[in-house]
Amino acid sequence: MGVQDVHKVDAFDMKAVEKGLKDAAAYDGLSVVVMDGPCVFVELERKAPLEVDASLCNGCTLCFRLGCPAIFRSDELDAKTGRPKAGIDPVLCVSCDMCREICPRRAIYMPTPATA
Repeated sequence: MGVQDVHKVDAFDMKAVEKGLKDAAAYDGLSVVVMDGPCVFVELERKAPLEVDASLCNGCTLCFRLGCPAIFRSDELDAKTGRPKAGIDPVLCVSCDMCREICPRRAIYMPTPATA
């Protein structure tokens, strides 16, 4: 198709995605970024949904910017910033780990499996 600048990145590696997008945007001409990875709704093995530690979340909004349907603004506001803290809907979470990867406060975590 004549595209000279093509970047193939792992769809679940946020740093690689960011670099690929920045490199493509900096290119003077047509550029394509191919996000390579399995569909989270079909091919990933379902794990326990991720959770948010409300005591660590300050409502920085980085996880909201992912556009993930499982992440929502909770009713709880951060005392310092006044912003809503994050919550994760366990029914919609596919445990892709992208939100946990970008959370600067490490407020998003994989719960420890319960032992019988």
